[in-house]
Amino acid sequence: MGQKLSELDDALSIVLESMRRTFITRLRAVDLTPPTAITLRLLSAGPLPLGLVAEHFNIDASAVTWIADRLESRGLAVRESSPNDRRVKLLTLTDEGRALVTTLQPRATEFPGIATLSATERKQLADLLRRAFA
Repeated sequence: MGQKLSELDDALSIVLESMRRTFITRLRAVDLTPPTAITLRLLSAGPLPLGLVAEHFNIDASAVTWIADRLESRGLAVRESSPNDRRVKLLTLTDEGRALVTTLQPRATEFPGIATLSATERKQLADLLRRAFA
C-alpha cells in the first residue's frame, strides 16, 4: 500500500510542477505575477471588495493595494466605491482585463499528455481528481 501511495505522490508532484512552470511562463509572457493573475480570475465572477481579495490571500487589506495598483496601471481593473457603502472599494475588471482572463484560461494543448487521452479518459481523470481533492 505504501509503495502505491509513493508512486501517486511522485506522479502528482510531477503534474503540479509541470502546471506551475506552465502557469508562470504564461504569466511572464503577459507581465503578470501570480497574485495579480489570481485576482483577475477572482474578479471574472464580478466586482469584489478589496477586503475579500485580502481574505482570499490571507493578507492584510492594505497589502491588496499593491495588487490593485498594478492591475489599474495596466488598465485591467478599476477601483470603484460600492453603491451600497461608499467606504468600501470594489475592484472591477475592465474589458481589457476580461479579455486577458480569457487568454489565460488553461488549454489542453498546454499539457500534451492530457491531449493524448480520450474524452472518456479525460472525464474519468477529472472526476477522480475532484473526488480526491473535494
